[in-house]
Amino acid sequence: MSPHRRDPVTTGSPRESPGSRNDLTWRTTVNSWEDIEFVQAVHATGRRKLIICALWTEICMAFTALDALREGYEVYPVVDAIGGTSPEAHRAGLDRVMQAGGQPVSWV
Repeated sequence: MSPHRRDPVTTGSPRESPGSRNDLTWRTTVNSWEDIEFVQAVHATGRRKLIICALWTEICMAFTALDALREGYEVYPVVDAIGGTSPEAHRAGLDRVMQAGGQPVSWV
């Protein structure tokens, strides 16, 4: 296997070569917007619409979405590609993002 195609699960390294279109961005917080490399990667796309999925609706998705909305991005959480720690938490996370201007979508 090429040194640029290591498995990120076992080595912590991206599978794609640095700078490729599919280059992975690693972060260490539950709020992606707190990771400067993530935010720089988003800014570098030049796009203003973000489709967001996450592990936990009320934490990972909501924190990132709220920060992106604050910076003027349009945010589209994919409601059936995220989940909360409970159904109530999932709904509360979605409601909070919708109150701030997020527009929920489905993957279908």
